[in-house]
Amino acid sequence: MKKTIILCLLGIITAGTSLSAQNQKPQAPSAEQMMEKKWEFIIQKVEIDPEIRPQIEKFFKEYETSTFSLNKKCMQKKRAIKKQESLTEDDYKQLNQLMLQSEEKRKEFFVNYYHNLESLLSQKQLFHFFEAEKHFKRTLFGPKQKGEAHKQPHHMPQAR
Repeated sequence: MKKTIILCLLGIITAGTSLSAQNQKPQAPSAEQMMEKKWEFIIQKVEIDPEIRPQIEKFFKEYETSTFSLNKKCMQKKRAIKKQESLTEDDYKQLNQLMLQSEEKRKEFFVNYYHNLESLLSQKQLFHFFEAEKHFKRTLFGPKQKGEAHKQPHHMPQAR
């Protein structure tokens, strides 16, 4: 009888533990983990000479870290402004300026990144490198929905 009760209790405990483990959401990968996955994806898609791979990886990580940091700072500033109960025209102007400045900075980061890679890769490799980056995003987030391409402006306005 004691064995039956002990086995039942053990079964209940085990079942409860497995149910609570199933209810936990999988933890999202960190920025560093995503950067590593993206790098691995790119080097699988693009043939890069092993001798220059460390230099390219360095530029890649600098760019990814810079853009991640920029996005994080921008989001924090946006949230701080949006916390207000009612936004004024000046608040919206701040938000718009913040968006413009972050896009300009992102462009600056990309141009620098492009020129660094261009000094190490052939034009064909460079093209495939950036295509692999885009393909990684599509495999991660899925294909763009019809009409989604029109949501982003095709050119950046000049700052005044």
